[in-house]
Amino acid sequence: MHFALSTALVAELARHPNIAGIKDSSGNLEILGGYLKSQSDAFTVLTGNATTFHGALQAGARGGILAAALFAPTLSLDVFEAHQRVDESAATAAQSRLAPLGSKIVGDLGVPGVKAAMDRVGLVGGPVRAPLMPLAGEQLGNVANLMQSAELVAA
Repeated sequence: MHFALSTALVAELARHPNIAGIKDSSGNLEILGGYLKSQSDAFTVLTGNATTFHGALQAGARGGILAAALFAPTLSLDVFEAHQRVDESAATAAQSRLAPLGSKIVGDLGVPGVKAAMDRVGLVGGPVRAPLMPLAGEQLGNVANLMQSAELVAA
């Protein structure tokens, strides 16, 4: 179950002097679009969903706070920078490599998937804490395959 703030509440929050912005991780561009109506010089809307990162930028989000950027920072930056220079072809190509990482590693596998992906690219994801269990077997193989398909690690 996903919970979304109403656009009216976001508009009210956007006017508060101590609130500088909002991060929407729903991946629903319609919800994000409602929040974007409140964006101003004093209030920024960011996305937290790697699966829809490029679409969110196209809709007007100013950036993203992406869990997938923990293990795919350059690829995440490729989407952002290509969008900034209005190279939609490059942004779309990078997004097509990023989206499966966001949906499958972050979305489906959660923290254990992110940690395994970080380990896979030579960073330190480290062990998960109880009650979570580390990935093993097929799930670990799926992470390896996804990382290879995204051209983040060699075969």
